[in-house]
Amino acid sequence: PAASQDYMVDMSGGNDKGSYYASLGFNNSEGTATKNWYRRFTFTFNGDYKIRKWLTSSSSFNFSNNTWFGMTPTQSAANYFSRTMTVPPTFRGRNEDGEWLIGVRGTGDANVLAYIDAYKQDNNTSKFTMGQSFNINFMQGLDLKISGSWYYVDTKQEQFTKDFQSGVNQWYTSRYSSNYFNNQLNQTYNAVLTYNDLFADVHNVNVMLGAEYYDSKIKGFDAYGYGAPTDDFQDLNLTDQSGGARAIDSWHNQNRILSFFGKVDYDYDGKYILTAVLRGDGFSRLCHGLFRLTGKAVYC
Repeated sequence: PAASQDYMVDMSGGNDKGSYYASLGFNNSEGTATKNWYRRFTFTFNGDYKIRKWLTSSSSFNFSNNTWFGMTPTQSAANYFSRTMTVPPTFRGRNEDGEWLIGVRGTGDANVLAYIDAYKQDNNTSKFTMGQSFNINFMQGLDLKISGSWYYVDTKQEQFTKDFQSGVNQWYTSRYSSNYFNNQLNQTYNAVLTYNDLFADVHNVNVMLGAEYYDSKIKGFDAYGYGAPTDDFQDLNLTDQSGGARAIDSWHNQNRILSFFGKVDYDYDGKYILTAVLRGDGFSRLCHGLFRLTGKAVYC
């Protein structure tokens, strides 16, 4: 069986000017595979405040930090769980001296307890989300909302495999070392103007105009190497420098979208309704000057 523990403490409050909510959370979960685990720390804050009668601020903040120890890189989940589910009740995991028995078919099928300590992992993902908006009331029926949101993800993974016995008279000696890093930042900014009014008790008009800008940036690298001199040093600089023993790659991506939209609704005495919608989107992945307008591609 695998146990999971969740802890959370929160608080909230406010007055006629504003309100807030804050919470701290922690999760500690055991994996169904041997010595696998996952831990997550979270923090949340939401608040709003009426700065002026016509101006209200709303804020949100979320943070999570995740660490884990996953499956060993030389073993597949299919092999591991099919093996454990077919082990007979008479199976002896240790010999007479109390040492773990490795098995006879290698790391993909052997007793993981005999070599699990040969694997070093340092996995971490941090996620951060923040939102801020301002609501402006110019007059009755006329409002403007300006908002921005930021989503940031930082992922780091390090692995190193020490020498270990993988079977009868078999040893794993490649001393594989790897490092992975990925960073992503998404930003969204928008402004929406709305107007609602009723004329002569029968003419109802709703107008919305807005714009939005989205920007996503991703960068990272991945590197690995074999043949570290000893089990005590996992630095990639110390791995074998011969051809094919090392590899490195990096990436940089950016995508942007600029949108404009509008909508007008009119109804007469709740009997006749007229709606007009207009939207244009510019994509950084498309060729220069190409926009999408109400579902049709046109050149600006």
